[in-house]
Amino acid sequence: MANKLIIDFLGTFIDAQAIIQAVEGQSPVDAQHTCLSLPEILAAAEDKSKTHVLKKLSRLLKDKPLAFKPLQPLIQNLKILKNAGFQLGLFAPRAIASAKKICAEYDSNLFDFIEGDVSFFSGEASLGRVLKKQAIKPADVFYLSGTMSGLALARQIKINTIAHGWGLDSLEDLQKTRPTYAIVSPGELLTVMTEQL
Repeated sequence: MANKLIIDFLGTFIDAQAIIQAVEGQSPVDAQHTCLSLPEILAAAEDKSKTHVLKKLSRLLKDKPLAFKPLQPLIQNLKILKNAGFQLGLFAPRAIASAKKICAEYDSNLFDFIEGDVSFFSGEASLGRVLKKQAIKPADVFYLSGTMSGLALARQIKINTIAHGWGLDSLEDLQKTRPTYAIVSPGELLTVMTEQL
């Protein structure tokens, strides 16, 4: 029974729309969310590339982490899962300090753990160490991510994966990693996870 969920920090907890708002210097707002991926948003912005956005993102996360606001529809659904007894974790490699500041600002009690182990070797070793540290068996957890690299590393260590449509890569590209599930909106997460009970 998979009663644990690890959420990717960038591109999932902090979605593509929030990233664009921060990079463009806009205040974090609770706008009506369309759940678009970064490539979909950038298709309408002729003067920006994914590389440009990710470079600015890295600097902003370090200097102004509170410029990023978590995806509120996701937060609402995570609260429901938490109340139903699911263990929730946030995986934030290379951004743990920023992740902790954002969680403290917006909802400090949501996650059972926030890990950001940066491996000298590889992502899967890092995620694997998180599982070991938290005493989680791969069969007992799902990994929610909107990046191809995140989904691929989870699959390599035999974790069930959930790809979503509001991250750094398009859902079409994410399907190439053969996720266990693919969802378009945060509301679908409840259906997927409650099927595991």
